Amino acid sequence: LEEGLDKRIHRHKVCAQAFYNALKELGLSIVPKREEFRSNTVIAFWTGDSIDSNTISNELYTKWNICVARGIGEFKHRMIRLGNMGWIGRKEVILTLTGISSILLSHEVITSTRAFNAFQVADKTLLDGGL
Repeated sequence: LEEGLDKRIHRHKVCAQAFYNALKELGLSIVPKREEFRSNTVIAFWTGDSIDSNTISNELYTKWNICVARGIGEFKHRMIRLGNMGWIGRKEVILTLTGISSILLSHEVITSTRAFNAFQVADKTLLDGGL
């Protein structure tokens, strides 16, 4: 723990905010809607009607080597959960967002402009947070 607990908590908070901001820019609905109830360690979002969580999680794993969790029960085909713990930092946030954006683009769920804007938002959030 060379980094120290306060810096680790700050890094997780900044990375979570970068995820939330970018996912919103991609047009995905964040769970929960109210910001004050959102977690810094598990980022959840609805996949929408155009693509299901199986497609996203399977392609993230097979094409990007990124493991995510789907929703549970009645939400298992409509929700993705991202872990934001441990050593996750700028590189992992950008790589995960690249994978998600690539999948959404390939399935024509989003435009390249929307993907580009999401990266700009994430990058600014990470830079503003010192990462």
